[in-house]
Amino acid sequence: MSCRIITGGKGRGKTTRILELADECPVPLGFVSLHVGDEYYLQNLKDGTKRLLMTTSPLFPDRFGKWYYDRKVFEYANERLVSIGNGVVFLDEAGRLELSGDGFATSIHSLLENEGISLFLTVRDEFLDAMIKHFSIKNPEIEEV
Repeated sequence: MSCRIITGGKGRGKTTRILELADECPVPLGFVSLHVGDEYYLQNLKDGTKRLLMTTSPLFPDRFGKWYYDRKVFEYANERLVSIGNGVVFLDEAGRLELSGDGFATSIHSLLENEGISLFLTVRDEFLDAMIKHFSIKNPEIEEV
């Protein structure tokens, strides 16, 4: 198992970088979070489908800070991520929600334990040290954007 973390501040190009890396991969697996106005969409890299993940409007019962999020979309993504046996997996973006045990936390634990996975993960720089410690990420390759 290898883990490469793309890190940087808010709006610094982490998602753009992970999309560039995914484009170089023959079979990219995983998800990216696309920010559009006051919404985030989760895009499946395998088939390109997008689902509304978070919004500042009270569309969903679950809330984290100013964001209302669809727990079912996280469940959908986690189910797919934990079922990956091997390959290159991209996951954008992990942070406060995962540190609280929600969001992609289940998937991150599972992917890090799988020897057949090469994980590319985006993490905002302010959460980098906490993520490495919380998920016991050993020897991550760090790329700053």
